[in-house]
Amino acid sequence: MVQLVRPLLAGSLVLALAGCGGGATTSAGSTSTTTSTPASAGGSTTSSAPSTTTSTSSTTSSTSTAPAPTAGQQITGTDFAAPIRTAVNAVKSYSIEERRSTDPAPSTGSVSAFGTDAMVFQMEMPGVMSMRYLDGNAYMRSPDLGPKWVKFRKDSTQPEVQQMLASVTSDIGENRDLEVWENSKVTFVGAEPVGAHYKVVAPADRFYDSVVDEESTTENGEEVNTSADKAKLTGKTVTYDVWLDGQQRPARIKLDSTSLSGLKFSAMTEDVVFRSTTTFSKWGEPVTVQAPPAAQTTDADELAADGAFGSAPGATSAA
Repeated sequence: MVQLVRPLLAGSLVLALAGCGGGATTSAGSTSTTTSTPASAGGSTTSSAPSTTTSTSSTTSSTSTAPAPTAGQQITGTDFAAPIRTAVNAVKSYSIEERRSTDPAPSTGSVSAFGTDAMVFQMEMPGVMSMRYLDGNAYMRSPDLGPKWVKFRKDSTQPEVQQMLASVTSDIGENRDLEVWENSKVTFVGAEPVGAHYKVVAPADRFYDSVVDEESTTENGEEVNTSADKAKLTGKTVTYDVWLDGQQRPARIKLDSTSLSGLKFSAMTEDVVFRSTTTFSKWGEPVTVQAPPAAQTTDADELAADGAFGSAPGATSAA
């Protein structure tokens, strides 16, 4: 079951940028709530209490800026990643489109307030999966699960359902890309229409850790031998091109790991070897997510009880 959400959790669609919060609008049936999280100077406080809509224009306020780099100037990975983390913390919501060489169509998504009770997000991977998350519940639709949306309830006692919800809320807040960049060689390329362009050359083993984890599997659904895979990566690198806007937020990210082609990983090749372009937009804008109509949903607990997610039929949590 968890593998159904790995494209969302491991990919740039939930890019591991620090921070949580931001304006969020949720709608379920005929009821809706609007929450607004003003950004503090350091982006360290959030509020999820329902309130009337308030302006978020202050999120573009005063961030101290270092002198602009010159073309060809090298920057430490830590110095590169730190202001990005601070800038995203100050906004805490965004939309993205990801085009990956291994996918048949672009994926899209929006997220706001992740890591808080007010978190909402939605994503679309055409032909693969759709997901919505609001009010602590997740809704997933996939050809593998039938025609209806499957609702993963926050009050479920089924271990598979709890695991899925825990994976969503933990993975979406991890800082995987930034952690890779912090350990990379960064060079300023120059100012371009898209934004300030930086070339990031990352150690391949750090990149591997950002896309493969304990929930990844081999082509046959078996456990990945990460030690053997990483032993093949010594001295190898992957390349990111990162464009930042005037507030140090990502505008576009291009990733190329095709330098690792032919290494025959135990992990699925498409998880490790690909090209992708991710475009960011709507920083700080409210994200609206609506729950599917009840008639179009089925309860994940029922599927779990029937063994649909890999457990024995009738298995229940000991809790």
